[in-house]
Amino acid sequence: MKSVNMEIDLKVPAQKAWDAIRDSASLFPKIMPSHFKSIEVIGDGNVGTIRRIKYGEGILVIEDKFQV
Repeated sequence: MKSVNMEIDLKVPAQKAWDAIRDSASLFPKIMPSHFKSIEVIGDGNVGTIRRIKYGEGILVIEDKFQV
């Protein structure tokens, strides 16, 4: 499997960024099941937290992993 690594510097505290996207982990797979198989948040939202996204069939990207 091919992979791409990317870093993005956000101009907000990590906690604020994760608060903004935390709800999407449970909401997106429910409202868009054909696009998202699952979104898993591993950690408490602080530095080191990982957000693993598994996409649905037909989406070019199969899985993403984001780490704060």
